[in-house]
Amino acid sequence: LFNIENEGTTSTCLWDIEHNELEGNVIKGIMDGSHIGDCYLSTDIDNVRGVSFSMKTVVEGNIYGLIKMSYSSGYDEDDFFISKGSSSGWKEYWLPTVKSSNGLQWKLSQESGFFDGTEYLWLKDVTVWYDETPSFSPSQSLYPSLPPSTSSAPTASTSPTCQDECNVAIAMNLGDWVQAPYSGMISEANSTLKLTGSSDRIGNMVLSREWFNLQGSTVYFKWRPGGDVGIYAHFNPGICGMFSAYQTSFFTSGWRYADSTLLVSNDWVYTMFSCTEFGECTLRSAKNDYADQGGEIIREDTKAPTVVQQEILQATCVSFSIADPYGGTDQSALLQEVKIVNGTVIEKPTVGVSLYDGEDTIPTLFNIENEGTTSTCLWDIEHNELEGNVIKGIMDGSHIGDCYLSTDIDNVRGVSFSMKTVVEGNIYGLIKMSYSSGYDEDDFFISKGSSSGWKEYWLPTVKSSNGLQWKLSQESGFFDGTEYLWLKDVTVWYDET
Repeated sequence: LFNIENEGTTSTCLWDIEHNELEGNVIKGIMDGSHIGDCYLSTDIDNVRGVSFSMKTVVEGNIYGLIKMSYSSGYDEDDFFISKGSSSGWKEYWLPTVKSSNGLQWKLSQESGFFDGTEYLWLKDVTVWYDETPSFSPSQSLYPSLPPSTSSAPTASTSPTCQDECNVAIAMNLGDWVQAPYSGMISEANSTLKLTGSSDRIGNMVLSREWFNLQGSTVYFKWRPGGDVGIYAHFNPGICGMFSAYQTSFFTSGWRYADSTLLVSNDWVYTMFSCTEFGECTLRSAKNDYADQGGEIIREDTKAPTVVQQEILQATCVSFSIADPYGGTDQSALLQEVKIVNGTVIEKPTVGVSLYDGEDTIPTLFNIENEGTTSTCLWDIEHNELEGNVIKGIMDGSHIGDCYLSTDIDNVRGVSFSMKTVVEGNIYGLIKMSYSSGYDEDDFFISKGSSSGWKEYWLPTVKSSNGLQWKLSQESGFFDGTEYLWLKDVTVWYDET
């Protein structure tokens, strides 16, 4: 269905298949600097309503000139995408097309005297979209083959690259994930997210931006450790509120901790969470492939059902983390796939009620709770020139226990807020800075020191919980210094007023 077209004064235009260990087979276009004109990969399929694809561009050599790497769909305007050199990384697109156009084109282009080097364009997951079944059969679809089950357009929250058995695929794009309060780098390359340790023994964590109903579903994670597996760190794919970072050390490198499974290589791990509608979840992790696809099982755990877990599964997110990396920024965790079978994306509630929006005092809806052996726990208002008024929590190293800011409001469907965390002093110890929504599990966020910067969250909650909590926490002998938590723009969300 594809044509290769060479329009110019030379013929140094090549389109072929390249095999990549991470990506599998992808289409690759190459045009060097001696080619003046355009180098197309095109198809004559018409009456298309939209096209989705993943594309990466790279330029090697002198990148002074005007380089055009573009997808075109018969527009009589300039090229849709323009790049001046360097590498774009993989980007996913789902674009409208002109139905009356005479086909689709992906183009490498340059002008005389503007370039000395080589330019590349890679394509994968190319799919055309219609309002109804087209005249040509699905077996004649583009690259790779498109099964009949995905011949209808996806919802806005479903990746168009989700194929075969999966109902929902979470793209490995930075925009589809929220970073928990850490400062470590999160990067995206080759459709893989890489979470780098923030610093010595300070990890990194992401949460899915979408919420899901996971009752009766299976969540699949394909992931692996990065860096030296001879150095300690622990790794957790998870379901928010049930399998989070420090709740259980499922997998560690370097050495075992508690009943963790020791990872001795950087090979991919295939983890499945299968959950019933009553809140029971079974975890199975395997080598080579998922356990239900013949992979060799290396760990299996089961969580007995509870009422709270049943509620969590009705509206939750998924998470992935590296924690306690002794190698700091030299260690990382890579996530390449998250897909959900028999789960659904749920709409977030639309009725918001502000709890704190820059007032001069902490509103009376909030309570300050001090649970521990000392009383060095303070919540107050701080005025910041850039931020205005914000809530500030302080707990110094002489306090052993927990220091809460809470509200008794219940039946909440979700909560949004901005939060920043900072630790000053000796950051060796276990420091917990967390948002909690009545889960009977471990804290939602865990941080070991340093500064997270402002992060924005919009999280599902357990409706039957007895309120919301933001917590500073530490254990005896683990800390010498002061920890801080700032909050602003705190809003609770409901389905109706």
